[in-house]
Amino acid sequence: MRFLDGGYGRKTGRPHGAVLREIESYWDALRDGRDMPMRLEVDPRGIEQALRHAFILERMAQGLARIRIAGGLFKEIMGMDTHGMPVSSLIGISSRDGFRDVLESVFSGPARARLSLSAERGIGRPALTGEMILLPLRSSKGDVTRVLGGLEIDRQIGGSPRRFGLTSSFQRTLRDVHAMTPSDPASARKGPPASLPRTVSTGVPHLRLVVNDT
Repeated sequence: MRFLDGGYGRKTGRPHGAVLREIESYWDALRDGRDMPMRLEVDPRGIEQALRHAFILERMAQGLARIRIAGGLFKEIMGMDTHGMPVSSLIGISSRDGFRDVLESVFSGPARARLSLSAERGIGRPALTGEMILLPLRSSKGDVTRVLGGLEIDRQIGGSPRRFGLTSSFQRTLRDVHAMTPSDPASARKGPPASLPRTVSTGVPHLRLVVNDT
């Protein structure tokens, strides 16, 4: 499957955040009451107006994933074709450990995550902020090796490749509640109920990870 964005993206007049909501709503519709959808169920026609911002990651190792498919925004940010590159290439060095922690939680939790980003500044690199969503996908074997994501930035990129610092993230664990019963002993080890969110320190300045179990 390829993402052919054909110039599509966040259109003039669309409110900021609209394309991420489109991607997330599509993912929610696909899962249809399950903890997450299958990778094979993803069809780019379902997010046609957000393809420029969409991407799919493939897990490489713990906390590492490469870009399998990406819309045109990634090429604009990095100034090159990003196919096969580690997604952490978009992240500044000081934030990579925190980003990898969140990414690993998305794969192994599994969890859905939303990250707030701020680009490094300099000559030809004006202030730039953005948001990223990471949504896990289940393979035909039942494991989680792919992530559907979206990236949206608030203004023009500028004339240089950009990398982003991680300013905050919100993460929500996903559980297949239909697979659990009150007698399931594993349920007692899965943390607090949904009404009791947990805040987890990641060791990264200004980064707070909030986990709200479902």
